[in-house]
Amino acid sequence: MRYLKQSTAATLQVGPFVDAADGVTPEEALTPAFDLAKGGGSFAARSASASPEHDEDGWYQVELDETDTSTLGELILKSQHEDHLPVVHHYTVLAAQVYDALVAGTDLLQIDVAELYGSGPSAEKAMAFFRGMTLGTFEGSPGTTQSETSLSEPTDDHYNGKYLYVLDGVCAGQLSQVSDYIGASKELVYAELTDTPQAGDGFVLF
Repeated sequence: MRYLKQSTAATLQVGPFVDAADGVTPEEALTPAFDLAKGGGSFAARSASASPEHDEDGWYQVELDETDTSTLGELILKSQHEDHLPVVHHYTVLAAQVYDALVAGTDLLQIDVAELYGSGPSAEKAMAFFRGMTLGTFEGSPGTTQSETSLSEPTDDHYNGKYLYVLDGVCAGQLSQVSDYIGASKELVYAELTDTPQAGDGFVLF
């Protein structure tokens, strides 16, 4: 089964179209008409106006437009005529973010805390934990024990005692504890890292 992106045009390879009499000979000179059934609905004519073009061996390139792919779920594409055996293809139309994550590889699936933990006390604890996190980046000329940051908090010692987890670069995955925070310069002082982070590397405080 092929996946399609919701409300996005697509060109499909559809076939094979073979002779109705012998069930073998490719039909290469057709102008086949197609009907669609979207999301379990009734069949209706394809919205896209471009005529199918023969590729090879009875396979045709068929265009769908944004209207054809507008409904999430199953999409059935069929062509029936006395000149050829019926051709039926099944597709699944996915939401744009899901398609980009699973097929295109250009996005991530969205998962929130409520989906992971439900709506009871566990979810409340988890959400409280994530709300307590602060994201930032190293700035200036970071060192193994001190760095300017992108943090905006003006109060001295605000992050003292928190843990710093490095997200990017050569120190990614390292955990250190903050011993001092200087509000005027937005500098963090932390337990020594095994390498020197670079400006722009991300971190989280919790």
